[in-house]
Amino acid sequence: MKSIRLKTKRPFPAGTDRRRSQAGIRMRGFAVLLLAWPLVWLLWAGREARAGDGEIQFQQKLLSYPFQPIVQITIGGTKYPFMFDTGTYAPIFDPTLRRLLGTVADKGGLQSFGVVTATDIFNAPPMSLDRLKLPAWLAATKNYAVHRTVSGSDIKGIMGIKPLDQYSIWLDFDHETLKITKDMTTTPSGMTALDLRYSGEGTSPKFEVDLQGRKLLFLEDTGFNGFIGLEHNVFVKFVADGLISQAPTPDAKVSGEQYGGRRFARGWFQGGTLLGMDLTKVPVMDSVNVNHLGMSFLVYFNSILDLAGKKFYYQQRQNFGLLLHEKMLGAVILFPEGRNVVYSLYVGQSAAREAGIREGDHIARIGSLTEHDMTAVSLYELCLHHYNEIMEVEVVRPGQPGSFVTHLFMPQRKYAFPAMPAPMAPQKAP
Repeated sequence: MKSIRLKTKRPFPAGTDRRRSQAGIRMRGFAVLLLAWPLVWLLWAGREARAGDGEIQFQQKLLSYPFQPIVQITIGGTKYPFMFDTGTYAPIFDPTLRRLLGTVADKGGLQSFGVVTATDIFNAPPMSLDRLKLPAWLAATKNYAVHRTVSGSDIKGIMGIKPLDQYSIWLDFDHETLKITKDMTTTPSGMTALDLRYSGEGTSPKFEVDLQGRKLLFLEDTGFNGFIGLEHNVFVKFVADGLISQAPTPDAKVSGEQYGGRRFARGWFQGGTLLGMDLTKVPVMDSVNVNHLGMSFLVYFNSILDLAGKKFYYQQRQNFGLLLHEKMLGAVILFPEGRNVVYSLYVGQSAAREAGIREGDHIARIGSLTEHDMTAVSLYELCLHHYNEIMEVEVVRPGQPGSFVTHLFMPQRKYAFPAMPAPMAPQKAP
């Protein structure tokens, strides 16, 4: 080995340089092959991915939570959090971003659950999702303070699907990925395909499915965090036929009208299937003028909304159950004006009630979450990872000075439908 240490500058026997040169060439060639092989493999893998999946234009993490996805939209070099809503057609901006919009292009209306709000339609600037550049088009404006109240997170608008009409949108919960691809060339393995139908310009595409013997058109609606919503006439018919068990009509307090909510009829399916999933006891609501599938239902599937190919693909996930985090807490917590307010307590057994917590209390701290960390997502994760534990809770009660500390016993995980087996309680080290 010493004979090839060039730093020594030692003389070599005759012929050594030639042999060393040939060996070096062979070693360098072998090294090039070793270095090139990963590149060849990546190119081959990339070719296979592009052939089956389409070329990935954008992707981000997507957890199996029943909440609307939030993406970062870049406008004029600045990023803004937008809800990613496949049930909305055009982008919608919060009024605080009006300065980013151009002149008024037209008059129009925003329709939500049967209510149409007149609005100006503006020329919108170019936007981008990371490296995916979206064309300039049109946008409306709407105040989304109610989203902050419900979720605890601020958004600056809604990303509709019109700018993505040449792409495919993947909700791949098994791989925790939301991605947008272009040029899908093959049908995804194991997925069922449905044709997308458009009823006209300015509308989101729908797919037809059979529900309780009726052919209905549904939206994939990532902007709706519920399970299933039905048109009013369909909901009423199913209730009359005994296919839906309707819940008692909520009063103004329960419907959240004081926080900008609306009163909707709700219930539970008594049977049937949708996209192959058993609907027994699955929640459903009267959505007035639309049939749509929300995030609480979509999370049971991996799906592709192929806007370019006009197809909807889906495949039910195995062994998944949706965590009922509010039922575990025994309370619904909302976030009006940055406060964490106990909006309502669960009827019957309630961990919050047993801890002495009342409706209207302000939660300053629960477990490791401070009042500034508390959102719907962080509470969900608290229940997901800290079940069967005793939580210290700091409470501020209106009309009383200071705060007090109580203890809430977080029960075992509680799941929606289909139910998951109860996990084993964590074992303490001896």
